[in-house]
Amino acid sequence: MNKMPFTRPILIIILFCGFGYAVWLLLDTAPQSRQKRPAPPTPLVEVIDSQVKAHSVSLEAQGTVIAAKTLNVSAQVSGKLLSLHSEFEPGGLIKAGETLFNIDPTDYELALASARASVTKAQADIRLEQGRRHVAKEELKLLKGNIKLDQQASALALRKPQLAQVQAALATAQQQLEKAKLDLSRTSFALPYDVVVLERNKVAQEIIGERETIGVVAPANNYWLELKLPPRQLPYVAKNSAAEIRYQGHSYTGKVVRIRPNLSEASRLAGVIIEIDDPLSIQKQERPALLMGSYVSAEVEIEKIKQGISAPRRAVRNNQRLLVVDSNQQLQVRPAEVLWESGHKVILAPTLKEKDQLVISRSRGLIPGTTVRSQLVETN
Repeated sequence: MNKMPFTRPILIIILFCGFGYAVWLLLDTAPQSRQKRPAPPTPLVEVIDSQVKAHSVSLEAQGTVIAAKTLNVSAQVSGKLLSLHSEFEPGGLIKAGETLFNIDPTDYELALASARASVTKAQADIRLEQGRRHVAKEELKLLKGNIKLDQQASALALRKPQLAQVQAALATAQQQLEKAKLDLSRTSFALPYDVVVLERNKVAQEIIGERETIGVVAPANNYWLELKLPPRQLPYVAKNSAAEIRYQGHSYTGKVVRIRPNLSEASRLAGVIIEIDDPLSIQKQERPALLMGSYVSAEVEIEKIKQGISAPRRAVRNNQRLLVVDSNQQLQVRPAEVLWESGHKVILAPTLKEKDQLVISRSRGLIPGTTVRSQLVETN
């Protein structure tokens, strides 16, 4: 009987097991590499000197030129508008003391003459009454021993009521005379300062009524520039601080005169008002006149910040935080308090700890507590 077919599979299995054992033994006894995997590199960050010192800073902002005040030029008496100043047109400049307009004075000259006549008549009536009173006194002396008069009868006999009457008439006439003089003076109108004309509402030969507006003017040497600032900058801005205004390559001077008591509802910014010297360039004719509504830039001298850290704006991270390298060369987070900002620079309050270095480079992927290498850089 042949048993060969049963032993062949067994031999094949034994051969495979032996081959597998040999491979395992070869791998297990292979030489091991003695080289270790290198440690990850320590991140490098850029830092700046966080020295606390005094800083001279200036306020740079933009704003709009406005009139400090406007004046409605109105007629104080009615009548025909005889003439207007030749410069009484929008943009016209009228010098101090020059007449802006004239109203026909004829009626008011007649009223003045009539008032003067009334005063003359009242004065004559007083002199006549004083003569009558003198006669009455003499007559009363002659009758003093024959009749007895009480106080009221004595006053009537001496014509005291008649004298009071003519005296009152004189006072009324004098008041009418003063009013007539005032009305006549109001037929022409001038201002004690230079003005620029903003609007003209009437023309010559037009009949106008009392209080009708003839035009609108603004003082020529009283323009304002209103700057909008973050409220935290206001403590460094003082009244009468000097300012330089720049417009179309030219320079104008001014000073801080007002700080608005309220914030803008739209922007939540504070308003600083600067009074501009010679805005129409009357004294310096080589430069252009500032026009109301012009958008200009300004630099204001402010008080020095006694203690602060100068840094690029990018050093302030989201949520007003700073990233620093501490004395152990580890990243840490510190709160940021910005005292001043201008352009790409900020002045920070001295809230850092001793030996902290302020990080200004990107820190994506780095978390507080990470050990880093720092590279000190200089910023302009």
